[in-house]
Order: sequence, then C-alpha cells, then structure tokens
Amino acid sequence: MKHDIDQFKSQLIPIYNSLRDDCNRDDNLCPFLMQWGNRFPITPNSGIIFYGRATNGWFGTWDYDIFFSNNDEDRGWNRDNQMAWGEEQWCNSEDGYDTSKSQFWSIIKGISTRFYGDEWFKYVAWSNICKVAPYSQGNPSDKVFYSTLENNLKVFHTELDFWSPKYIVLFTDGIKRDNKTTIDWTSNYISSLNNGIVPSTIYDISWDSENPHIKIKVYKLDNRFIILSLHPQGRKVELHRDAIINIIENIERKRL
Repeated sequence: MKHDIDQFKSQLIPIYNSLRDDCNRDDNLCPFLMQWGNRFPITPNSGIIFYGRATNGWFGTWDYDIFFSNNDEDRGWNRDNQMAWGEEQWCNSEDGYDTSKSQFWSIIKGISTRFYGDEWFKYVAWSNICKVAPYSQGNPSDKVFYSTLENNLKVFHTELDFWSPKYIVLFTDGIKRDNKTTIDWTSNYISSLNNGIVPSTIYDISWDSENPHIKIKVYKLDNRFIILSLHPQGRKVELHRDAIINIIENIERKRL
C-alpha cells in the first residue's frame, strides 16, 4: 500500500492557484512545496513532519505546468531526491549549500537518525508554514505573510490530513535581539487545529540552562503531538536536538 500522491497533488493545486493570486504572481516571490521521504509511514497517526518558517531562497516558479510537473527537472512537485537532498548535501557544497553547516538541517538529521537510522531521509517529511517567500533569500514580509495566511493554513491542513503524522515539529518561533521576547509565527496555525483556540501545553520544557526562559512547548490534540520550538539558527544544536528526542521518547514510553 502506498500514499496516493496524485490525490495529494489534486488537493493542493487549487490552493496554490489561490496563493498565486494572493501574490499577484510577483516574480520576486516563489512558491514552495512540501518534500517527503518515499517511505514515510503509511499507517495513520505515525511519522514526523518538520516545519520551518520559509525557504531561504528556492527554485519555485509560478508556472504550474512546470512546478507541478511529474518529470520537469525544475519542478517543485515530488522531486527525485526530495528529502534525500538533505543527506546528499551533507558536507557537500557543490550547489552552494552544505546542509551540515545548517543548524536547521543538523537538528532535523539528528532527531530523524535517532528514530530511523542512517536512511532517515526516507521516513520523514519537511515543509514550511509559509508556502511563499522571497525568490532570493529571507523570510516573507508581514504583508506577504498575512495576505497568504488563509491559503497557507489550507495547505497546512491538507498536508496534515494527507500524511497523518503523529508528531508535528514546528521550528518556527523566534527571539528578538533582547533574547527574551518571543516572535510568534505559529499561534494561527496551532489554533486552526483546535477550533480557533491555542490549547494548553502538556509539556513546557527549558532546554538551555544559560537561557532558561527559552522553552519547548508540547501540545496534544487527539492522538497528535505538536512540538513547538525556536528556529534552530544561532542555537545549540546538540542540546536542542536531545531535548526533542527526549520528549518524543517520553511520549512513546508513556503512550500518551
């Protein structure tokens, strides 16, 4: 039994058409599509999806004949190397990006390897809460973020409904330069899964003794767990990674 990827595609295309309209097909922006491993668990309520904020530059195009193609080399949809790209680029900067130097990819690989071994990239998925971002680099502006929010939420729900993960790991929050004030990227996303209300946390864990105010928040919605943490950039990868591994292992032991 396999995931019906064509069905997933047919669900996404109308939403991405609306996203394109939201952005007036701005060539300074580009769309992003979720990437997944070819052995992502088929059993409902299993597996891990990692979410970042937005791609720091990507090759997406508003030409959806290319973007959603099944065979065009420049497509975003169901690319041949998908999540394997994260491993292929480890200590390899041939295309200008070495994933081993990225705290984001280091922590994803570290967590995934703990549960899936050396072929971790076959079993997990990666997406971003913002499906549209600047073509060159950086996060979307507030204007773009809020103008696309409604359709970003629709894609988010479509991804979760289709893949049915047990763990949703959100590396999305930020800290302002005072290192104390949280930048909220995700309350709209979490509340959208709970009738518009951000639920109470079941865990609220500090993981950096030098910055005890920085915490990982864990929510439980039905049989699904949302793990919300800071974006890893500029943070201690090992401590951050191990804290999330411990959370998942504790949940599995207690069968919460």
